[in-house]
Amino acid sequence: MRKKSPLAGIVATKQYSQFCSMLTEREKEVLMLIVREYSCKRIAEELKISLHTVESHRKNLYKKTKAKTVIGLVKYAYKHLVV
Repeated sequence: MRKKSPLAGIVATKQYSQFCSMLTEREKEVLMLIVREYSCKRIAEELKISLHTVESHRKNLYKKTKAKTVIGLVKYAYKHLVV
């Protein structure tokens, strides 16, 4: 059985810190609610922001993560330890 490299944790930490600095706190909140399958309307109600603001955050998430679909956003969230 192969031992896990001690550098594996450092790489994950670097990835996570890059992710944290790339998205705003609000974008992370919106992403978490997208992962939970909330609609834009429900996200707006939950975060007490306008629907237009939610759509703007989603647009920014697509740009920053280079995702093309909601599935891409969810994959990004899981890959970068957000979930």
